[in-house]
Amino acid sequence: MKNIKSYLKISWNMIKADMIVFKNLIIPECIDTFFWMTSIIAIFTYVLPKMGIVNTYGQFITIGLIVGGPFWGIWSNSIKFISDMDGNQEITYFLTLPIPNWLILITQTISLSIQSMLKAFIILPFGKLLLMNNMDLSNISIWKYILAFVIMNVFCNSLSLFIVGFVKSMNHVERIGIRILFPIWSLGCSQFPWKVINELSTWFGYVSLANPLTYAMEAMHAAIEGQSGYLNYNICLLVMLAAIFVFSAIGIMRLKKRLDFV
Repeated sequence: MKNIKSYLKISWNMIKADMIVFKNLIIPECIDTFFWMTSIIAIFTYVLPKMGIVNTYGQFITIGLIVGGPFWGIWSNSIKFISDMDGNQEITYFLTLPIPNWLILITQTISLSIQSMLKAFIILPFGKLLLMNNMDLSNISIWKYILAFVIMNVFCNSLSLFIVGFVKSMNHVERIGIRILFPIWSLGCSQFPWKVINELSTWFGYVSLANPLTYAMEAMHAAIEGQSGYLNYNICLLVMLAAIFVFSAIGIMRLKKRLDFV
């Protein structure tokens, strides 16, 4: 029990240290998020409907961006981690701490999840401000939204840990986006509900169900727009939790070999 308290204290201090550094970055990071989401929302809400896209598509895309922020953060987080392993290797300092090495990686995942939450938190309120009457929040469940939001952020950062475990060096980082993130995003119900693609093709529906991002998207839509038309909210959460466990476990095992610790 004494060791557990000591481990948790060290983990907490690591997270606090990260937050002190992130505190100086939070405003520019949120400004970046605002410009990113504004350009996308404006096009999908006010331009594409003139070309025949349904008027509610702007709301659909905005909700997807809540997941998209942490998801695309995987790319930059992975690059930073791989760059460190190939360069200064600051990670080796943390490996000298009197704490299990696997817990160090878990702590970093939690820290990155908190940071991505702080950046993505502004998307829904600013999205509503930009869409005004084009966004209906009458069916939102605040508690479902908060729960899905937290689990989704941890899911995205555990996926980052998983990806880092398979990328050999900085020479291969471009493949993170091209081979992994873009296909996951395109087939992960980021631009359409699962119900639509399943009606279009059952085969594509099954392919989409094999994509863990689908469950993050569907859970977020169900929490904000109501359950009707989306995959079961509770099942989506369970799948994301299972994905967090699998991605974290595999990522840690792979990084053990990469960093030569046991």
